[in-house]
Amino acid sequence: MSAAPPDGFATLISGELAEATGRHRMSNLEAAAFDRLGVPLA
Repeated sequence: MSAAPPDGFATLISGELAEATGRHRMSNLEAAAFDRLGVPLA
């Protein structure tokens, strides 16, 4: 478990990516990092 980042540092992700976070049980920050590296989460 981790703490959420302050509002100014929160990561904005697309709806599709947000859906993938639920399927893979990962945080928005993890999903954003994978997305930025080009790792497909579909």
